[in-house]
Amino acid sequence: MEKETLSIPPLFRKQLVYWSEGSKCDEWQEGGGLMDEELVQHALKGDERAFEELHRRHVNDVYRYLYMEVANRQDAEELLQDVFVKMVRNLAGFSRKSSFRTWLFAIVRNAVIDYYRGRNRRDKEEVTEDDTLERMAPNTSSAEQEATRREKLESVSDAFNELPEKQQEILYLRFMEGFSLKETARITGKSVMAVKSLQKRAQEKMGEQVDEEVNVHV
Repeated sequence: MEKETLSIPPLFRKQLVYWSEGSKCDEWQEGGGLMDEELVQHALKGDERAFEELHRRHVNDVYRYLYMEVANRQDAEELLQDVFVKMVRNLAGFSRKSSFRTWLFAIVRNAVIDYYRGRNRRDKEEVTEDDTLERMAPNTSSAEQEATRREKLESVSDAFNELPEKQQEILYLRFMEGFSLKETARITGKSVMAVKSLQKRAQEKMGEQVDEEVNVHV
């Protein structure tokens, strides 16, 4: 079954029309077989279908990250629209020094920073996705009973939400979005060593908190 994607926001579609006005699109086959970077080249020539394909590929991941950061559906949807409009307007600045996805998530992260600067809010969504929590957590025995597993996940979720925001962001990008250390460094504007250090401290702190929580119930 094909993965459902969010629809293209009206403002983003309006920007696409503005971008491609007066441009003659080159003939190309459906973009499903093209790399993101190849789609960018088509998009820069004014091909609206290339923009739509880039949007289709990345919109769900971008929205999930935004919602995790702002913990408000309406705000996340507004930011989502802003992100893709900025993507269109700034696409000519994509230099191929990183992957398109890494470049796009740098825009996403800047949008979140602007969001909090403008509203001075620090609320974060509680992370409850089991797969992500299990990957962040220290290794556990596969023989654990379901009730114990659920209790462990709750402890991990609580521990994650106790982390400083910078450490939360690093773990999210690394474990939820699957970015490499180098990609995470580019997105956050930090060095690879700084990312590794933040990740290590975050996982150690989570491990300590989870162990303490588990010991309380022993």
